[in-house]
Amino acid sequence: VYVELAKSLMRAGKLDDAGALLRQAEELKPDLPELWMVKGEILGHRQKYPEAVAAFNRASTLAPRYPRPHHGAGVVLALMGDFQAAGAAMNRALALDPNYPEANCGLGAILLRLGQTLEAIPRYEKAIADRPNYLEARADLALAYEKAGRLKDAASQYEALAQATTDESFFRFQRASLGQAEPPSAAPPQL
Repeated sequence: VYVELAKSLMRAGKLDDAGALLRQAEELKPDLPELWMVKGEILGHRQKYPEAVAAFNRASTLAPRYPRPHHGAGVVLALMGDFQAAGAAMNRALALDPNYPEANCGLGAILLRLGQTLEAIPRYEKAIADRPNYLEARADLALAYEKAGRLKDAASQYEALAQATTDESFFRFQRASLGQAEPPSAAPPQL
């Protein structure tokens, strides 16, 4: 119960309160993998990256078949700039669950950052296949398609984003900037 409450508090941005509940949970059940998973997320939000990675590693040791801690560690390692270790962590998550959209998207982002655009594209495509409304993956896929010179595919992703978000004018502008639609009369206000 403490861990679930801590998750809710963390999502609400109440990190101190969430941390206090986790300390109580740790006193009662220190070997609960989800406790260490949430602790890693809180530490990541606080930019205490080495401690976050240690918490995620503890969670994965306690639950070896649980992919989320590997994904969490991958996110934090990428934030630390260690893209090789981050990619390895994402691959461990995907070895446990190949249909894990966040891990596929995360690995795509790492590959894109490393300049491996052609390898990133299938990761984003897989994330969207597993979760069609995954807008972050769709936006990243559009960028990867652009970098690969697949402008029609990028435009298609921007059109899907325009229809699925409140940023319709921005994504339609992006599509037009690729030469795949009529240019708008003015740039959207976000630019």
